[in-house]
Amino acid sequence: MKGDLHYSDFSVQNFKLFREISVKNLGQINLIVGDNNVGKTSLLEALLVEESSNPTVLLKRLHKTLCFRNIHIHVRREPAGEGKYSWLVPSTSYLDFLLHDTTAPLKINATSAAKNRKEISLTTTTIAKLAADPKTVGLTRQFQGFAPDTVIVKYLCMANRGVLTGSNMPLFADDLTVLHNYQIPFIPASSMYDPTALMSGYQSALAGSRTIRQQFIHNLKSILPGVQEVLPRKIHEAEHLAVVLEGSDDSYPLAQFGDGTVKCARIFMDIARYQNGRLMIDEIDAGIHHTRLDNFWKVIVQAAFDNEVQLFAVTHNAECLKSLKRVFENGELKSRQNEVRCIALTHLADQKTVKAYTYPWEEFQAAIDQDNELR
Repeated sequence: MKGDLHYSDFSVQNFKLFREISVKNLGQINLIVGDNNVGKTSLLEALLVEESSNPTVLLKRLHKTLCFRNIHIHVRREPAGEGKYSWLVPSTSYLDFLLHDTTAPLKINATSAAKNRKEISLTTTTIAKLAADPKTVGLTRQFQGFAPDTVIVKYLCMANRGVLTGSNMPLFADDLTVLHNYQIPFIPASSMYDPTALMSGYQSALAGSRTIRQQFIHNLKSILPGVQEVLPRKIHEAEHLAVVLEGSDDSYPLAQFGDGTVKCARIFMDIARYQNGRLMIDEIDAGIHHTRLDNFWKVIVQAAFDNEVQLFAVTHNAECLKSLKRVFENGELKSRQNEVRCIALTHLADQKTVKAYTYPWEEFQAAIDQDNELR
């Protein structure tokens, strides 16, 4: 694994239903399991913390996860007369839906495989509170035009062996961009087969980079051997991602080859886009027939290894666990068993605290062989 970009340990405090959760001993391939409403998807979302520790990017990524859940809280531009506009800031903060306790800070701690640590703290206040404090009143000059109750994010990050960076920004400043077109390394189950997401991925990642496009085509050949090129094709006024096959000058919509192909293509696209980084996938096996799971896992994990992507994926399916085990017990992937982890989330007796237990390969293999419940 790339030591600086892949995590070996990760913890988050005050995020959604987590008061605190810590995950240790991560691998390159991490499969997350657990009961309903235990926080599997929330853990994927917490892992969206950005490699460069940019607070604006972190806020955009977390905000985008709410859009996936159809919770849309955005600034609106309103006419103010004489060709001018003003920004209408929502009365509800989107952090109300992200923080377990809105009066406490969000804290994230991560350790890379190279043992570099990153500590992030995100707290909220308002312009009025900044103005009332003699120590921070000077900061309000940069927020002229915003209402006194506008939420301000105070961000601190200690990374790169002790270098502290910080910033103060209006919470809704990130909404001034078109968030719906903002790409993040997270594939929600709700948009796995969305043709709009495929085209958006093509435009943002593949169209402008021949290298990334060729890597995507290389991966796609594992399930669609004759593919030579990918390109947009307009059908009934809508653009669809299409492929050109060997021996043909025509292009064919990718959807023509079935949902399984579309799903793999979506995952391949993001693996190519986030080389040397992390990719989070919710309900990775949804829609894949159990007889095709082994080949599905082979091509996905091989693409992740080829592109040095650390993969985090959620499943509810016992057959998905068994399939992953089979894939790593045979063939070339057998030598990469030490990179496989199964992370089981469970509620403790108080039903408020969530505990994560990491099964390394040997324990994962034994649990499947003995038919022990991991989910």
